[in-house]
Order: sequence, then structure tokens, then C-alpha cells
Amino acid sequence: FMDVVGRSTEPVAKSLVLVVLVPVLALYGVTISMVSSPQRLVAYVCGFFAALFTLVTVVHIASGGHPPKWLAWVLYYAVETKGVIVMPMLWSVVADFTTSELAKKTYPAIFFIVQLGGILGSMMA
Repeated sequence: FMDVVGRSTEPVAKSLVLVVLVPVLALYGVTISMVSSPQRLVAYVCGFFAALFTLVTVVHIASGGHPPKWLAWVLYYAVETKGVIVMPMLWSVVADFTTSELAKKTYPAIFFIVQLGGILGSMMA
């Protein structure tokens, strides 16, 4: 983001995160009320973010490694909103499908794998 848009723009981008999150969370709330199946909800939300990140990748490749500024803004807010929506959604789905006994056994392993994925993903980025 900083390489494309500029370091001085980052505080403005952080300040506008809430402006982007409020409508996205409102849309997410509407989606939750319309979708009865947790599996379908996960498929819709993850499918949306997969399509969005695919679009970002295609535009970045098509731009020859010199992406337009709007793409940096889209990627910045996509990452910010994904973190706010996807992880709580996945944990709520896991909580819906596990018994308390199974949760006691599996949650530590799930949490460890999620944290490890976050660390390894950051190292690869």
C-alpha cells in the first residue's frame, strides 16, 4: 500500500477503515439473516473474498507489477474487512457444530493451527 499510494496516505486509510467497515458489517448482517445454512454463509463470504483477491491479483499481473492506486486501496480495505468478518464467522460456525466435550478437545488445536497459519502466511507475504 505504502509503495503504491505513499507513506503519508496510510493514516488517512486507517482513519477511513470504520467508514468502510460499517456498511460492510451491515451487509454482512443482512446476509446472515437471509442465509439459513451456516455452511452456505461461509461459502458466500469466503467466495466473495476469494473473488475479490482474485480480481486484485489479475489486475496486478495485468498492470505489469505497477498496480494503479485504486487497487492498493481495494486491497487495503479487503484485508481489513476480511479480518473482521471471516475469523469470527468461522469460530461461530465451529461453535454451532461442536459439543462442549469436543470443543474442549479440539479448540486448542484449532487455535494453534490458526495462529501458525497467520505466522507462516505473514512470513510468506
